[in-house]
Amino acid sequence: MTLDIFKGIPELLEHPVIVQFSDAIDPKTKRPKCDSSITVLGELYADVKENGKTIKKPVLVSLELLPTKKGGATILDFTLIKSAYSKNALQQYLNENSILYIDPNKKRTDSWLSLTRLQLPFGENRYGPIRKIAYADGKVKVQNSKNMTAVEKAMFDAGVIDEFGNKLFSDRDTESVSNRSLLANVMIVVSTVIAFYFGTVYEKK
Repeated sequence: MTLDIFKGIPELLEHPVIVQFSDAIDPKTKRPKCDSSITVLGELYADVKENGKTIKKPVLVSLELLPTKKGGATILDFTLIKSAYSKNALQQYLNENSILYIDPNKKRTDSWLSLTRLQLPFGENRYGPIRKIAYADGKVKVQNSKNMTAVEKAMFDAGVIDEFGNKLFSDRDTESVSNRSLLANVMIVVSTVIAFYFGTVYEKK
């Protein structure tokens, strides 16, 4: 990384091509590797040697949205640049993390993708703002995370949590909703049994 690259970071942050929330799942812990960082990619490149050749790779800038002091206290209303580097396996990174924003200038974005030999992840075919982030309970949460677990998806479909993963009810209310869902399922089974019984009796007559 050269001084010129570091000087180019402000321009990159002001005119990004892709912004992502770092919520890829760690295969060992089964939890997000980061939960309060976003990354920015754009027209800032570093010269990297591969197989004896010098090629240009996009620089990935990581921003910490909840920086902390030495004592562990969160610094409010402040964002910290954590790192800036040319990342290996960048396509994998794009695929695994939730995209927040894709430059709406389709010509610029497509040109950048062609130059870097990257592709937008499957299903991410919109340009402009894609997802929102929100601060809640001392955490950063992303809207409709692509890494939402099966349980979270079921809770969202049931109306127990919102698109950011926040509870819509108290624990007691959630239990009540679950009980009502269980009761509804039981009633369906009972209705099916009754219908089958009377249908069988009617056939015998």
